[in-house]
Amino acid sequence: MAQQLLNAFEKSGGIAAGLREPPAVRPKFSGQPGDIVAQAEALFRQQRALTVAQLMTFHAQQGGTLSPSEAMAALLAAEWNLDGAAWDELMPRDAYVTGGDLWDRHDRAAERARGGDEQAKVQVRRLLEAIKPAVFDDLTDIDPRHGYVPLELLEGWLSSTLNAKYGPMKLERAAGLLQIEGHQYTNEELPPVSPGCLAFLGYYNHDPEFFKPPSERRPKGDVPSTKEEKPSARGRWPSGASRWRPSGPSRSGRTSLPTRPAASAWSTPTTASRAAGSSPPTRPSPSRSPAGGRTRRSSSRIRSPVLAACSRSVAGSSPSMSASARRTRR
Repeated sequence: MAQQLLNAFEKSGGIAAGLREPPAVRPKFSGQPGDIVAQAEALFRQQRALTVAQLMTFHAQQGGTLSPSEAMAALLAAEWNLDGAAWDELMPRDAYVTGGDLWDRHDRAAERARGGDEQAKVQVRRLLEAIKPAVFDDLTDIDPRHGYVPLELLEGWLSSTLNAKYGPMKLERAAGLLQIEGHQYTNEELPPVSPGCLAFLGYYNHDPEFFKPPSERRPKGDVPSTKEEKPSARGRWPSGASRWRPSGPSRSGRTSLPTRPAASAWSTPTTASRAAGSSPPTRPSPSRSPAGGRTRRSSSRIRSPVLAACSRSVAGSSPSMSASARRTRR
């Protein structure tokens, strides 16, 4: 073994002449010169990346005579896909619809599809079939505090439920908090909104146990509802939000949840050479604010009409609340 290692060096200490230059390795391809699809497969499987220019160079070296347009027509018919900023990267379907950057590929294809690119439209459909974006009907534990819930849906839900008697609600995410649009969270004066909306802002931004919906009042003589018949006070707002749906002609278009900073897509390849599996988008942690990923602020550090209104509401519904229950969890 030692002698074999020494053979790699000359007596002067330099590397032997046969090892100074890397060997010239040419890709082995035994297919037909005009089989552009087989050539693309061979190159892509070897280096896991392929551009149109690289393929056409290799095709010419093999004696092929196809033009770039003829080559692309054959590849697209075999379900190959284009990608990349210059739209010149080639990927077979099984590689294109698997991996962890499906939304990035979707965005690039969707941008070109909006410009009328028919191939890009086909690729958008393929990616959406692999990603399977979650819709509200598929989510059993949706919470209005989850960052992937679009702000316009929160506004619609509040406007038609908690704030129905006061008018439409307009919200914004600023400084890591959900706020009424155009009004600082700590301002003493707020536009006319219902006490329920103020309580919900505290619930969203701070402690869901302290800022929970008040207990429902029942007429005397009514039989109390069981736990199976109604959700707990803490779960009343999430369950109400999950049951609510926007009305009107745009209803179906507003129920998908493709917001990617909060929900990423990952698809793993299956054993079949052309099949692709998928996993649902991951949910962001509810302990994180959807605006910039900041941790929710402690309610004890903020003085605002929201805290004042909610404190009176909670204190009135629970006169025996202990001091420990009033402390906001950090």
